Amino acid sequence: MAALAHALLSVPSRCGLCRAVNPKDNYKLCVWGFSRAIARYGISISSVSTRKTDGGNLTGPWALNAADALIVVHNATARTTVEIPVTCYQLIGVPEQAEKDVVVEAVIDLKSAKIDEGYTMHAIKSRKDLLMNVREKLIFEPEYAGSKKENIPPKSSLHIPWAWLPAALCLLQEVGEVKLVQDIGQAAVQHPDAKPYTHDLLLSMALAECATAKIGFEKTKVSQGFEALARAQCLLRSKKSLEKISLLSQIDKAKAICECLIASKGSDLKLEEAFSLFLLGQGSEAAIVEKLQKLEVDKNKLIQSLCKQGNLKQALQFLPHEPNPFQQTYELLLLSCTHHKSLSDGLEVHRHIVDGGWDQDPFLATKLIEMYSALDSIDNAREVFDKTRKRTIYMWNALFRALTLAGHGTEVLDLYRQMNTVGISSDRFTYTYVLKACVVSECLSSLLQKGKEIHGHILKNGYGAHVHVMTTLLDMYARFGCVFYASSVFDQMQIRNVVSWSAMIACYAKNGRPYEALELFREMILDAQDLFPNPVTMVSVLQACAALTALEQGRSKVR
Repeated sequence: MAALAHALLSVPSRCGLCRAVNPKDNYKLCVWGFSRAIARYGISISSVSTRKTDGGNLTGPWALNAADALIVVHNATARTTVEIPVTCYQLIGVPEQAEKDVVVEAVIDLKSAKIDEGYTMHAIKSRKDLLMNVREKLIFEPEYAGSKKENIPPKSSLHIPWAWLPAALCLLQEVGEVKLVQDIGQAAVQHPDAKPYTHDLLLSMALAECATAKIGFEKTKVSQGFEALARAQCLLRSKKSLEKISLLSQIDKAKAICECLIASKGSDLKLEEAFSLFLLGQGSEAAIVEKLQKLEVDKNKLIQSLCKQGNLKQALQFLPHEPNPFQQTYELLLLSCTHHKSLSDGLEVHRHIVDGGWDQDPFLATKLIEMYSALDSIDNAREVFDKTRKRTIYMWNALFRALTLAGHGTEVLDLYRQMNTVGISSDRFTYTYVLKACVVSECLSSLLQKGKEIHGHILKNGYGAHVHVMTTLLDMYARFGCVFYASSVFDQMQIRNVVSWSAMIACYAKNGRPYEALELFREMILDAQDLFPNPVTMVSVLQACAALTALEQGRSKVR
Protein backbone atom coordinates (compact mmCIF):
# COMPACT_ATOMS: atom_id res chain seq x y z
CA MET A 1 0.00 0.00 0.00
CA ALA A 2 2.98 2.31 0.35
CA ALA A 3 2.91 2.97 -3.39
CA LEU A 4 -0.60 4.38 -3.05
CA ALA A 5 0.78 7.20 -0.98
CA HIS A 6 3.38 8.13 -3.58
CA ALA A 7 2.22 9.72 -6.83
CA LEU A 8 -0.12 12.01 -8.75
CA LEU A 9 -2.89 12.59 -11.42
CA SER A 10 -6.55 12.58 -12.21
CA VAL A 11 -8.37 12.94 -15.48
CA PRO A 12 -8.68 16.73 -15.89
CA SER A 13 -12.13 18.19 -15.42
CA ARG A 14 -11.37 20.84 -18.03
CA CYS A 15 -9.22 21.13 -21.10
CA GLY A 16 -6.01 23.09 -20.65
CA LEU A 17 -5.15 25.79 -23.15
CA CYS A 18 -1.74 26.36 -24.54
CA ARG A 19 0.29 29.49 -24.02
CA ALA A 20 1.15 29.55 -27.72
CA VAL A 21 2.53 32.73 -29.20
CA ASN A 22 1.22 34.24 -32.44
CA PRO A 23 2.56 32.16 -35.35
CA LYS A 24 3.86 35.38 -36.91
CA ASP A 25 6.40 35.61 -34.14
CA ASN A 26 7.94 32.16 -33.91
CA TYR A 27 5.71 30.01 -36.11
CA LYS A 28 4.15 27.77 -33.44
CA LEU A 29 0.55 26.67 -33.16
CA CYS A 30 -1.37 25.84 -30.03
CA VAL A 31 -1.17 22.16 -29.25
CA TRP A 32 -4.83 22.15 -28.18
CA GLY A 33 -6.05 23.52 -31.52
CA PHE A 34 -6.69 27.04 -30.13
CA SER A 35 -4.11 29.13 -31.97
CA ARG A 36 -3.00 32.40 -30.36
CA ALA A 37 -4.82 31.42 -27.12
CA ILE A 38 -3.43 32.34 -23.73
CA ALA A 39 -3.72 29.92 -20.82
CA ARG A 40 -1.87 28.81 -17.74
CA TYR A 41 -1.11 25.21 -18.75
CA GLY A 42 -0.61 23.36 -22.02
CA ILE A 43 2.05 21.94 -24.25
CA SER A 44 3.20 22.64 -27.78
CA ILE A 45 5.61 21.16 -30.24
CA SER A 46 8.36 22.88 -32.17
CA SER A 47 11.35 21.78 -34.21
CA VAL A 48 14.95 22.86 -33.99
CA SER A 49 14.66 24.74 -37.28
CA THR A 50 12.27 27.61 -38.09
CA ARG A 51 10.30 28.43 -41.21
CA LYS A 52 9.04 31.54 -42.95
CA THR A 53 5.36 32.27 -43.43
CA ASP A 54 3.43 33.62 -46.35
CA GLY A 55 1.19 36.41 -45.21
CA GLY A 56 1.08 35.04 -41.70
CA ASN A 57 0.03 31.56 -42.87
CA LEU A 58 2.09 28.42 -42.56
CA THR A 59 3.34 26.98 -45.87
CA GLY A 60 4.68 23.73 -47.33
CA PRO A 61 5.11 20.87 -44.84
CA TRP A 62 3.48 23.07 -42.17
CA ALA A 63 0.06 22.20 -43.55
CA LEU A 64 -1.58 20.36 -40.63
CA ASN A 65 -4.95 21.00 -39.04
CA ALA A 66 -4.19 21.98 -35.46
CA ALA A 67 -7.78 21.29 -34.41
CA ASP A 68 -7.40 17.66 -35.47
CA ALA A 69 -3.92 17.10 -34.07
CA LEU A 70 -2.50 17.48 -30.61
CA ILE A 71 0.73 18.98 -31.90
CA VAL A 72 2.14 20.61 -35.00
CA VAL A 73 5.45 19.40 -36.35
CA HIS A 74 7.14 22.27 -38.09
CA ASN A 75 9.43 20.16 -40.21
CA ALA A 76 8.71 16.49 -40.81
CA THR A 77 12.40 15.66 -41.14
CA ALA A 78 13.60 17.63 -38.12
CA ARG A 79 13.76 16.19 -34.64
CA THR A 80 10.76 17.49 -32.70
CA THR A 81 10.75 18.77 -29.17
CA VAL A 82 7.83 19.18 -26.84
CA GLU A 83 7.35 22.42 -24.97
CA ILE A 84 5.82 21.91 -21.54
CA PRO A 85 4.63 24.69 -19.19
CA VAL A 86 7.11 23.80 -16.48
CA THR A 87 10.06 25.70 -15.04
CA CYS A 88 13.30 23.91 -14.31
CA TYR A 89 12.72 24.67 -10.63
CA GLN A 90 9.32 22.93 -10.67
CA LEU A 91 10.81 19.87 -12.31
CA ILE A 92 13.16 19.24 -9.37
CA GLY A 93 10.80 20.49 -6.65
CA VAL A 94 12.66 23.56 -5.36
CA PRO A 95 11.45 27.16 -4.94
CA GLU A 96 11.91 29.54 -7.84
CA GLN A 97 15.38 31.12 -8.01
CA ALA A 98 16.73 28.80 -5.33
CA GLU A 99 20.45 28.98 -4.64
CA LYS A 100 22.74 26.86 -6.80
CA ASP A 101 23.78 24.60 -3.95
CA VAL A 102 20.08 23.86 -3.26
CA VAL A 103 19.61 23.00 -6.93
CA VAL A 104 22.62 20.68 -6.93
CA GLU A 105 21.50 18.99 -3.72
CA ALA A 106 17.94 18.47 -5.08
CA VAL A 107 19.27 16.93 -8.30
CA ILE A 108 21.56 14.59 -6.35
CA ASP A 109 18.68 13.49 -4.11
CA LEU A 110 16.40 12.82 -7.07
CA LYS A 111 19.10 11.02 -8.97
CA SER A 112 19.68 8.60 -6.09
CA ALA A 113 15.99 8.25 -5.15
CA LYS A 114 14.23 4.92 -5.65
CA ILE A 115 11.92 5.03 -8.65
CA ASP A 116 8.43 3.52 -8.52
CA GLU A 117 8.02 0.02 -9.90
CA GLY A 118 6.85 -0.32 -13.49
CA TYR A 119 8.83 2.31 -15.40
CA THR A 120 10.74 1.14 -18.47
CA MET A 121 14.54 1.25 -18.62
CA HIS A 122 14.25 3.95 -21.27
CA ALA A 123 12.29 6.19 -18.89
CA ILE A 124 14.77 5.56 -16.06
CA LYS A 125 17.74 6.50 -18.27
CA SER A 126 15.93 9.55 -19.70
CA ARG A 127 15.15 10.68 -16.16
CA LYS A 128 18.86 10.83 -15.32
CA ASP A 129 19.64 12.67 -18.56
CA LEU A 130 16.87 15.17 -17.92
CA LEU A 131 18.08 15.81 -14.37
CA MET A 132 21.59 16.59 -15.66
CA ASN A 133 20.14 18.85 -18.35
CA VAL A 134 18.04 20.78 -15.83
CA ARG A 135 21.00 21.16 -13.48
CA GLU A 136 23.14 22.61 -16.31
CA LYS A 137 20.40 25.02 -17.33
CA LEU A 138 19.87 26.35 -13.81
CA ILE A 139 23.60 26.77 -13.11
CA PHE A 140 24.86 28.09 -16.44
CA GLU A 141 21.89 29.53 -18.37
CA PRO A 142 20.41 32.72 -16.83
CA GLU A 143 17.42 32.46 -19.17
CA TYR A 144 16.18 29.40 -17.27
CA ALA A 145 17.42 30.39 -13.82
CA GLY A 146 16.17 33.98 -13.80
CA SER A 147 17.66 36.73 -11.63
CA LYS A 148 16.47 38.14 -8.32
CA LYS A 149 18.72 41.20 -8.58
CA GLU A 150 17.49 42.15 -12.04
CA ASN A 151 13.95 41.05 -11.25
CA ILE A 152 13.92 38.59 -14.18
CA PRO A 153 11.66 35.57 -13.70
CA PRO A 154 12.87 32.13 -14.79
CA LYS A 155 11.72 30.87 -18.18
CA SER A 156 8.19 29.52 -17.73
CA SER A 157 8.43 26.66 -20.21
CA LEU A 158 10.87 23.96 -21.12
CA HIS A 159 11.75 22.41 -24.49
CA ILE A 160 12.62 18.72 -24.26
CA PRO A 161 12.75 15.85 -26.76
CA TRP A 162 9.63 13.69 -27.01
CA ALA A 163 11.64 10.81 -25.56
CA TRP A 164 12.17 12.79 -22.37
CA LEU A 165 8.49 13.53 -21.74
CA PRO A 166 7.90 10.32 -19.67
CA ALA A 167 10.93 11.27 -17.55
CA ALA A 168 9.51 14.76 -17.03
CA LEU A 169 6.17 13.40 -15.80
CA CYS A 170 7.99 10.88 -13.62
CA LEU A 171 9.90 13.70 -11.91
CA LEU A 172 6.85 15.94 -11.62
CA GLN A 173 4.84 13.23 -9.87
CA GLU A 174 7.77 12.57 -7.53
CA VAL A 175 7.95 16.21 -6.43
CA GLY A 176 4.18 16.52 -6.00
CA GLU A 177 3.14 18.54 -9.07
CA VAL A 178 -0.09 16.58 -9.41
CA LYS A 179 -2.04 19.03 -11.56
CA LEU A 180 0.78 19.42 -14.06
CA VAL A 181 1.07 15.65 -14.49
CA GLN A 182 -2.67 15.43 -15.00
CA ASP A 183 -2.87 18.16 -17.66
CA ILE A 184 0.32 17.35 -19.57
CA GLY A 185 -0.24 13.59 -19.49
CA GLN A 186 -3.84 13.85 -20.67
CA ALA A 187 -2.76 16.01 -23.60
CA ALA A 188 0.26 13.92 -24.55
CA VAL A 189 -1.39 10.48 -24.70
CA GLN A 190 -3.78 11.72 -27.40
CA HIS A 191 -0.92 12.42 -29.80
CA PRO A 192 0.33 9.68 -32.16
CA ASP A 193 3.97 10.53 -31.41
CA ALA A 194 3.37 9.50 -27.79
CA LYS A 195 2.61 5.87 -28.68
CA PRO A 196 6.13 4.54 -27.88
CA TYR A 197 5.95 6.20 -24.44
CA THR A 198 2.31 5.43 -23.49
CA HIS A 199 3.28 2.87 -20.86
CA ASP A 200 5.35 5.34 -18.83
CA LEU A 201 2.95 8.26 -19.37
CA LEU A 202 -0.04 6.26 -18.12
CA LEU A 203 1.94 4.99 -15.14
CA SER A 204 2.81 8.56 -14.09
CA MET A 205 -0.84 9.54 -14.50
CA ALA A 206 -1.96 6.59 -12.36
CA LEU A 207 0.58 7.42 -9.67
CA ALA A 208 -0.70 10.98 -9.71
CA GLU A 209 -4.23 9.65 -9.16
CA CYS A 210 -2.90 7.73 -6.17
CA ALA A 211 -1.52 11.00 -4.84
CA THR A 212 -4.96 12.57 -5.30
CA ALA A 213 -6.43 9.63 -3.37
CA LYS A 214 -3.84 10.18 -0.65
CA ILE A 215 -4.99 13.78 -0.24
CA GLY A 216 -8.56 12.54 0.15
CA PHE A 217 -7.58 9.95 2.74
CA GLU A 218 -5.53 12.50 4.68
CA LYS A 219 -8.73 14.55 4.98
CA THR A 220 -10.67 11.36 5.89
CA LYS A 221 -12.70 11.73 2.69
CA VAL A 222 -12.99 8.10 1.66
CA SER A 223 -15.36 8.79 -1.27
CA GLN A 224 -12.95 11.29 -2.79
CA GLY A 225 -10.08 8.83 -2.42
CA PHE A 226 -12.21 6.04 -3.90
CA GLU A 227 -12.93 8.07 -7.05
CA ALA A 228 -9.23 8.79 -7.55
CA LEU A 229 -8.35 5.11 -7.08
CA ALA A 230 -10.99 4.16 -9.65
CA ARG A 231 -9.41 6.52 -12.17
CA ALA A 232 -5.95 5.12 -11.42
CA GLN A 233 -7.29 1.59 -11.87
CA CYS A 234 -8.81 2.54 -15.23
CA LEU A 235 -5.54 4.08 -16.44
CA LEU A 236 -3.48 1.01 -15.52
CA ARG A 237 -5.94 -1.41 -17.08
CA SER A 238 -5.97 0.56 -20.33
CA LYS A 239 -2.45 -0.70 -21.11
CA LYS A 240 -1.78 -4.45 -21.11
CA SER A 241 1.85 -4.01 -20.06
CA LEU A 242 0.70 -2.31 -16.83
CA GLU A 243 -1.74 -5.02 -15.74
CA LYS A 244 0.88 -7.10 -13.90
CA ILE A 245 2.50 -4.44 -11.72
CA SER A 246 1.86 -4.72 -7.99
CA LEU A 247 0.38 -1.20 -7.81
CA LEU A 248 -2.74 -2.40 -9.65
CA SER A 249 -3.41 -5.24 -7.21
CA GLN A 250 -2.92 -2.84 -4.29
CA ILE A 251 -5.39 -0.41 -5.85
CA ASP A 252 -7.90 -3.23 -6.44
CA LYS A 253 -7.72 -4.26 -2.78
CA ALA A 254 -8.02 -0.70 -1.45
CA LYS A 255 -10.88 0.07 -3.82
CA ALA A 256 -12.80 -3.01 -2.66
CA ILE A 257 -12.50 -1.99 0.99
CA CYS A 258 -13.52 1.56 0.04
CA GLU A 259 -16.68 0.15 -1.51
CA CYS A 260 -17.42 -1.67 1.74
CA LEU A 261 -16.93 1.46 3.80
CA ILE A 262 -19.01 3.64 1.48
CA ALA A 263 -21.82 1.07 1.55
CA SER A 264 -21.84 0.82 5.36
CA LYS A 265 -25.16 1.52 7.02
CA GLY A 266 -23.66 3.88 9.54
CA SER A 267 -20.85 6.38 9.40
CA ASP A 268 -18.01 5.36 11.69
CA LEU A 269 -15.58 8.27 11.73
CA LYS A 270 -13.03 6.37 13.81
CA LEU A 271 -13.10 3.55 11.31
CA GLU A 272 -12.73 5.95 8.39
CA GLU A 273 -9.75 7.51 10.12
CA ALA A 274 -8.18 4.10 10.78
CA PHE A 275 -8.81 3.01 7.21
CA SER A 276 -7.30 6.20 5.81
CA LEU A 277 -4.18 5.68 7.93
CA PHE A 278 -3.99 2.10 6.66
CA LEU A 279 -4.04 3.23 3.02
CA LEU A 280 -1.39 5.82 3.82
CA GLY A 281 0.86 3.04 5.05
CA GLN A 282 0.45 3.96 8.72
CA GLY A 283 -1.80 1.15 9.94
CA SER A 284 -2.13 -2.62 10.14
CA GLU A 285 -4.07 -4.49 7.48
CA ALA A 286 -5.15 -7.10 10.02
CA ALA A 287 -6.52 -4.38 12.30
CA ILE A 288 -8.55 -2.69 9.58
CA VAL A 289 -9.92 -6.04 8.35
CA GLU A 290 -10.97 -6.89 11.91
CA LYS A 291 -12.79 -3.55 12.24
CA LEU A 292 -14.49 -3.99 8.89
CA GLN A 293 -15.71 -7.43 9.93
CA LYS A 294 -17.48 -5.85 12.90
CA LEU A 295 -18.95 -3.02 10.83
CA GLU A 296 -22.65 -3.17 10.01
CA VAL A 297 -22.22 -3.47 6.26
CA ASP A 298 -23.42 -5.57 3.35
CA LYS A 299 -20.56 -8.05 3.36
CA ASN A 300 -22.12 -9.94 0.45
CA LYS A 301 -21.32 -6.97 -1.75
CA LEU A 302 -17.80 -6.72 -0.33
CA ILE A 303 -17.07 -10.44 -0.82
CA GLN A 304 -18.38 -10.34 -4.39
CA SER A 305 -16.28 -7.28 -5.14
CA LEU A 306 -13.14 -8.89 -3.72
CA CYS A 307 -13.76 -12.04 -5.78
CA LYS A 308 -14.20 -10.05 -8.98
CA GLN A 309 -10.91 -8.29 -8.32
CA GLY A 310 -9.04 -11.53 -7.63
CA ASN A 311 -8.64 -11.13 -3.85
CA LEU A 312 -9.88 -14.61 -2.86
CA LYS A 313 -8.01 -14.87 0.45
CA GLN A 314 -9.37 -11.57 1.68
CA ALA A 315 -12.89 -12.48 0.55
CA LEU A 316 -12.69 -15.70 2.60
CA GLN A 317 -11.75 -13.65 5.66
CA PHE A 318 -15.13 -11.90 5.51
CA LEU A 319 -17.20 -14.99 4.70
CA PRO A 320 -17.58 -16.21 8.35
CA HIS A 321 -18.84 -12.74 9.33
CA GLU A 322 -21.71 -12.70 6.83
CA PRO A 323 -24.67 -14.52 8.47
CA ASN A 324 -26.68 -14.80 5.22
CA PRO A 325 -24.44 -15.22 2.17
CA PHE A 326 -26.26 -14.93 -1.14
CA GLN A 327 -26.26 -17.62 -3.80
CA GLN A 328 -24.29 -15.28 -6.08
CA THR A 329 -21.71 -14.77 -3.33
CA TYR A 330 -21.01 -18.50 -3.15
CA GLU A 331 -20.97 -18.75 -6.95
CA LEU A 332 -18.28 -16.06 -7.25
CA LEU A 333 -16.25 -17.68 -4.47
CA LEU A 334 -16.33 -21.03 -6.29
CA LEU A 335 -15.35 -19.41 -9.59
CA SER A 336 -12.53 -17.63 -7.77
CA CYS A 337 -11.26 -20.93 -6.34
CA THR A 338 -11.24 -22.37 -9.86
CA HIS A 339 -9.38 -19.35 -11.21
CA HIS A 340 -6.77 -19.58 -8.46
CA LYS A 341 -6.58 -23.40 -8.82
CA SER A 342 -7.02 -23.72 -5.05
CA LEU A 343 -8.65 -26.97 -3.97
CA SER A 344 -8.15 -26.18 -0.27
CA ASP A 345 -10.07 -22.91 -0.59
CA GLY A 346 -12.73 -24.69 -2.61
CA LEU A 347 -13.19 -27.23 0.18
CA GLU A 348 -13.50 -24.37 2.68
CA VAL A 349 -16.23 -22.68 0.61
CA HIS A 350 -17.97 -26.05 0.26
CA ARG A 351 -18.02 -26.38 4.07
CA HIS A 352 -19.61 -22.93 4.38
CA ILE A 353 -22.23 -23.91 1.79
CA VAL A 354 -23.14 -27.02 3.78
CA ASP A 355 -23.16 -25.13 7.10
CA GLY A 356 -25.34 -22.41 5.59
CA GLY A 357 -27.95 -24.91 4.41
CA TRP A 358 -27.25 -24.43 0.71
CA ASP A 359 -26.01 -27.99 0.11
CA GLN A 360 -29.29 -29.04 -1.55
CA ASP A 361 -29.39 -26.05 -3.88
CA PRO A 362 -29.16 -27.54 -7.44
CA PHE A 363 -27.48 -24.43 -8.88
CA LEU A 364 -24.67 -24.38 -6.29
CA ALA A 365 -24.32 -28.16 -6.50
CA THR A 366 -23.73 -27.77 -10.24
CA LYS A 367 -21.11 -25.06 -9.61
CA LEU A 368 -19.40 -27.29 -7.03
CA ILE A 369 -19.19 -30.15 -9.54
CA GLU A 370 -17.74 -27.79 -12.15
CA MET A 371 -15.17 -26.48 -9.66
CA TYR A 372 -14.08 -29.94 -8.52
CA SER A 373 -13.84 -31.07 -12.15
CA ALA A 374 -11.58 -28.10 -13.03
CA LEU A 375 -9.43 -28.91 -9.97
CA ASP A 376 -9.13 -32.61 -10.91
CA SER A 377 -11.07 -33.78 -7.87
CA ILE A 378 -13.55 -36.18 -9.51
CA ASP A 379 -14.32 -38.05 -6.28
CA ASN A 380 -15.52 -34.82 -4.62
CA ALA A 381 -17.58 -33.96 -7.70
CA ARG A 382 -19.29 -37.38 -7.61
CA GLU A 383 -19.91 -37.04 -3.87
CA VAL A 384 -21.70 -33.69 -4.37
CA PHE A 385 -23.86 -35.27 -7.08
CA ASP A 386 -24.74 -38.33 -4.97
CA LYS A 387 -25.72 -36.23 -1.93
CA THR A 388 -27.97 -33.83 -3.86
CA ARG A 389 -31.55 -35.07 -3.93
CA LYS A 390 -33.03 -32.76 -6.57
CA ARG A 391 -30.93 -33.10 -9.72
CA THR A 392 -31.45 -30.87 -12.75
CA ILE A 393 -30.29 -31.62 -16.29
CA TYR A 394 -27.54 -29.02 -15.72
CA MET A 395 -26.17 -31.04 -12.81
CA TRP A 396 -26.25 -34.28 -14.81
CA ASN A 397 -24.43 -32.56 -17.69
CA ALA A 398 -21.82 -31.08 -15.34
CA LEU A 399 -21.02 -34.55 -14.01
CA PHE A 400 -21.05 -36.11 -17.49
CA ARG A 401 -18.54 -33.52 -18.62
CA ALA A 402 -16.33 -33.99 -15.56
CA LEU A 403 -16.26 -37.79 -15.92
CA THR A 404 -15.70 -37.64 -19.70
CA LEU A 405 -12.74 -35.29 -19.31
CA ALA A 406 -11.34 -37.64 -16.68
CA GLY A 407 -11.67 -40.63 -19.03
CA HIS A 408 -14.47 -42.40 -17.11
CA GLY A 409 -16.61 -43.09 -20.16
CA THR A 410 -18.24 -46.29 -18.89
CA GLU A 411 -19.40 -44.50 -15.75
CA VAL A 412 -20.95 -41.74 -17.88
CA LEU A 413 -22.94 -44.26 -19.90
CA ASP A 414 -24.17 -45.99 -16.74
CA LEU A 415 -25.33 -42.65 -15.36
CA TYR A 416 -26.96 -41.81 -18.69
CA ARG A 417 -29.04 -44.96 -18.41
CA GLN A 418 -30.03 -43.99 -14.84
CA MET A 419 -31.00 -40.51 -16.01
CA ASN A 420 -33.32 -41.95 -18.67
CA THR A 421 -34.84 -44.26 -16.06
CA VAL A 422 -35.80 -41.37 -13.74
CA GLY A 423 -37.32 -39.46 -16.64
CA ILE A 424 -34.86 -36.57 -17.09
CA SER A 425 -34.93 -35.35 -20.70
CA SER A 426 -31.56 -35.05 -22.45
CA ASP A 427 -30.44 -31.88 -24.21
CA ARG A 428 -27.76 -31.19 -26.81
CA PHE A 429 -25.02 -31.02 -24.16
CA THR A 430 -26.05 -34.42 -22.78
CA TYR A 431 -25.71 -36.07 -26.18
CA THR A 432 -22.38 -34.36 -26.84
CA TYR A 433 -20.89 -35.68 -23.58
CA VAL A 434 -22.26 -39.23 -23.78
CA LEU A 435 -21.10 -39.61 -27.41
CA LYS A 436 -17.62 -38.50 -26.38
CA ALA A 437 -17.80 -40.93 -23.46
CA CYS A 438 -18.22 -43.80 -25.93
CA VAL A 439 -14.73 -43.21 -27.35
CA VAL A 440 -12.82 -42.38 -24.15
CA SER A 441 -13.54 -45.72 -22.50
CA GLU A 442 -11.14 -48.60 -22.29
CA CYS A 443 -13.23 -51.11 -24.29
CA LEU A 444 -14.05 -49.24 -27.50
CA SER A 445 -15.39 -52.20 -29.46
CA SER A 446 -18.03 -53.01 -26.86
CA LEU A 447 -19.37 -49.43 -26.88
CA LEU A 448 -20.07 -49.06 -30.61
CA GLN A 449 -23.49 -50.57 -30.12
CA LYS A 450 -24.13 -48.13 -27.24
CA GLY A 451 -23.20 -45.30 -29.57
CA LYS A 452 -25.72 -46.55 -32.14
CA GLU A 453 -28.41 -46.61 -29.42
CA ILE A 454 -27.62 -42.99 -28.54
CA HIS A 455 -27.85 -42.18 -32.27
CA GLY A 456 -31.40 -43.51 -32.15
CA HIS A 457 -32.21 -41.39 -29.08
CA ILE A 458 -30.91 -38.30 -30.88
CA LEU A 459 -33.18 -38.84 -33.88
CA LYS A 460 -36.16 -39.76 -31.68
CA ASN A 461 -35.86 -36.63 -29.53
CA GLY A 462 -35.51 -34.20 -32.45
CA TYR A 463 -31.79 -33.41 -32.36
CA GLY A 464 -31.04 -34.85 -35.81
CA ALA A 465 -30.70 -31.36 -37.28
CA HIS A 466 -28.43 -29.95 -34.57
CA VAL A 467 -25.03 -29.31 -36.10
CA HIS A 468 -22.96 -29.74 -32.91
CA VAL A 469 -24.69 -32.97 -31.86
CA MET A 470 -24.46 -34.49 -35.36
CA THR A 471 -20.81 -33.47 -35.73
CA THR A 472 -20.01 -35.22 -32.44
CA LEU A 473 -21.92 -38.28 -33.66
CA LEU A 474 -19.94 -38.25 -36.93
CA ASP A 475 -16.69 -37.97 -34.99
CA MET A 476 -17.69 -40.93 -32.79
CA TYR A 477 -18.25 -43.18 -35.82
CA ALA A 478 -14.98 -41.96 -37.34
CA ARG A 479 -13.06 -42.92 -34.20
CA PHE A 480 -14.60 -46.40 -34.33
CA GLY A 481 -13.48 -46.65 -37.97
CA CYS A 482 -17.08 -46.81 -39.21
CA VAL A 483 -16.59 -44.74 -42.36
CA PHE A 484 -19.93 -45.77 -43.87
CA TYR A 485 -21.94 -44.63 -40.80
CA ALA A 486 -19.91 -41.40 -40.52
CA SER A 487 -20.48 -40.63 -44.21
CA SER A 488 -24.22 -41.30 -43.82
CA VAL A 489 -24.45 -38.88 -40.88
CA PHE A 490 -22.52 -36.23 -42.86
CA ASP A 491 -24.76 -36.62 -45.92
CA GLN A 492 -27.90 -36.25 -43.77
CA MET A 493 -26.71 -33.05 -42.08
CA GLN A 494 -28.78 -30.06 -43.20
CA ILE A 495 -26.27 -27.56 -41.77
CA ARG A 496 -22.51 -28.09 -41.81
CA ASN A 497 -19.82 -25.93 -40.23
CA VAL A 498 -16.07 -26.08 -40.67
CA VAL A 499 -15.84 -28.58 -37.79
CA SER A 500 -18.26 -30.94 -39.58
CA TRP A 501 -16.30 -30.80 -42.85
CA SER A 502 -12.99 -31.22 -41.02
CA ALA A 503 -14.28 -34.22 -39.05
CA MET A 504 -15.39 -36.01 -42.22
CA ILE A 505 -12.16 -35.21 -44.09
CA ALA A 506 -10.19 -36.51 -41.08
CA CYS A 507 -12.35 -39.65 -41.03
CA TYR A 508 -11.41 -40.44 -44.62
CA ALA A 509 -7.73 -39.54 -44.15
CA LYS A 510 -7.28 -41.67 -41.02
CA ASN A 511 -9.11 -44.69 -42.40
CA GLY A 512 -7.13 -45.21 -45.61
CA ARG A 513 -9.40 -43.23 -47.96
CA PRO A 514 -7.09 -40.44 -49.22
CA TYR A 515 -8.92 -39.97 -52.54
CA GLU A 516 -12.23 -39.35 -50.77
CA ALA A 517 -10.54 -37.00 -48.27
CA LEU A 518 -9.08 -34.82 -51.04
CA GLU A 519 -12.28 -34.90 -53.07
CA LEU A 520 -14.30 -33.78 -50.02
CA PHE A 521 -11.79 -31.01 -49.38
CA ARG A 522 -12.23 -29.83 -52.98
CA GLU A 523 -15.99 -29.92 -52.49
CA MET A 524 -15.68 -27.87 -49.29
CA ILE A 525 -13.67 -25.19 -51.07
CA LEU A 526 -16.15 -25.02 -53.97
CA ASP A 527 -19.50 -25.50 -52.22
CA ALA A 528 -18.87 -23.90 -48.81
CA GLN A 529 -17.12 -20.70 -49.85
CA ASP A 530 -18.11 -18.92 -46.64
CA LEU A 531 -16.09 -21.43 -44.60
CA PHE A 532 -12.32 -21.39 -44.20
CA PRO A 533 -10.21 -24.49 -43.51
CA ASN A 534 -8.92 -24.70 -39.94
CA PRO A 535 -5.68 -26.38 -38.74
CA VAL A 536 -7.47 -29.73 -38.30
CA THR A 537 -8.65 -29.56 -41.93
CA MET A 538 -5.17 -28.86 -43.25
CA VAL A 539 -3.49 -31.58 -41.15
CA SER A 540 -6.00 -34.12 -42.47
CA VAL A 541 -5.44 -32.96 -46.06
CA LEU A 542 -1.67 -33.28 -45.62
CA GLN A 543 -2.12 -36.78 -44.20
CA ALA A 544 -4.23 -37.70 -47.23
CA CYS A 545 -1.59 -36.28 -49.57
CA ALA A 546 1.14 -38.27 -47.82
CA ALA A 547 -0.93 -41.46 -47.98
CA LEU A 548 -1.70 -40.88 -51.66
CA THR A 549 1.97 -40.32 -52.46
CA ALA A 550 2.93 -43.54 -50.67
CA LEU A 551 0.18 -45.38 -52.57
CA GLU A 552 1.38 -44.12 -55.95
CA GLN A 553 4.97 -45.00 -55.11
CA GLY A 554 3.90 -48.51 -54.15
CA ARG A 555 1.99 -48.96 -57.41
CA SER A 556 4.95 -47.74 -59.46
CA LYS A 557 7.22 -50.31 -57.82
CA VAL A 558 4.73 -53.11 -58.51
CA ARG A 559 4.68 -52.15 -62.18
